[in-house]
Amino acid sequence: IKSMIGDITDNVEPVEGLTAYSCGMMFFGPGTFLKTSGDYLPFIYSKVENVYPSVSGKQPYLTDIETLVSKNPQMIFIDGTSLTSCLKYINDNMGILSAVDAIADWNVHKTMVYKDWGTNWLNQLINVYYVASVVHSGELDWEFKDKADDIIQLFYPGTDVTYSDLANAQTGG
Repeated sequence: IKSMIGDITDNVEPVEGLTAYSCGMMFFGPGTFLKTSGDYLPFIYSKVENVYPSVSGKQPYLTDIETLVSKNPQMIFIDGTSLTSCLKYINDNMGILSAVDAIADWNVHKTMVYKDWGTNWLNQLINVYYVASVVHSGELDWEFKDKADDIIQLFYPGTDVTYSDLANAQTGG
């Protein structure tokens, strides 16, 4: 796992001025569009600036729509467990959220389910590769789906389940 993470951390540099927001993760209850984390490993390893910094002892935490708009992330990553509710929230609040670059440019992405009663480390490692592949598109010498399938084999040797199977099963509602 350490060498897999090195595939990313050893080969990318921070993208100056690029910011991202993660939401929808299920921590201590259902995920929502305004529930976020400052300690989101895919952002840390991909070297992308999280618009919400780490808050010691307060993970996850809730934000409000006005603060999110003022932070203006260029990318949004929605956890697959809450995709439907987060997209509904975006649509219901498009008037104010259209001022957010990620929404205006529709630079919104779905990630694998991070928590469901506990941390799903397989999905978390897949999310690290996914975020890196989006943030550093064209810079890396590997294909995301190949890496995701390698991760599944690492956790479940010999399985015939693929990344596509998992992604299709995680519809967010």
